[in-house]
Amino acid sequence: MSPSPSPVSSSAFQVLAGLVPNGVVGDPTKKALHESEVRMETWSPEKVRRRVREVFAEVPDDAVAIADCQSFLDPLHILPNTNGSRNWGLFQISDARLAELGGTPARALDPEWNIQAARKLWSRERDFGDWPHCERALKKTPAAPSASASR
Repeated sequence: MSPSPSPVSSSAFQVLAGLVPNGVVGDPTKKALHESEVRMETWSPEKVRRRVREVFAEVPDDAVAIADCQSFLDPLHILPNTNGSRNWGLFQISDARLAELGGTPARALDPEWNIQAARKLWSRERDFGDWPHCERALKKTPAAPSASASR
């Protein structure tokens, strides 16, 4: 017997199949699993890294670090928040930002759309302020003091 899908992968499938994403594999989801032509294929982490670096040519390492911190480079990553909202895809674009950008949950799970949307957000101030919880991913570790400096 195969394991049940996780609530996150169930929610991603539900979004892509046009269902209300609740993470529960009830009758509508089961029906869609059997009848839908939706496939859960997506980009590999290597392809994600490569495309993020191309789109964020000025700050490629920082952009990859943010995406990795936000979603572990998983384009189908969905994070439910305690207030009922969600964050979507590679850069975990919030419901509020998604509406502002004219996107939908299904579009946000498209890696190319998500990367381009993140680029638009970054371009406003040319910083990663939309992702404050991942600032640690951008901080460079200070160099260890040299032996001569400690004498």
